[in-house]
Amino acid sequence: MVPDPDPSKGDEYHHPDGTVEIVFEIEGDRLLTVREYDRSDFAEAVSEAVYQGINEDVAGLPPAEVYSPNQGEGDTDDTAPAPDGSE
Repeated sequence: MVPDPDPSKGDEYHHPDGTVEIVFEIEGDRLLTVREYDRSDFAEAVSEAVYQGINEDVAGLPPAEVYSPNQGEGDTDDTAPAPDGSE
């Protein structure tokens, strides 16, 4: 399938190597995506990058489970904050 030339927030792509990438934010001509790797693939992907420490804005986000599309089905964690900050 050919990617949409006009991506939207939430668009999900599966790469041939098994990596999953999701469009997280769009601002002008720039996209912020989130990619999911196997640990070994991640280590290889960032091997030539320069580590910059911890991004506190991202580190302070709620756990990834809060954003799961299955949230509310079956077992849920009632202690996790809602994504919109409500209770």
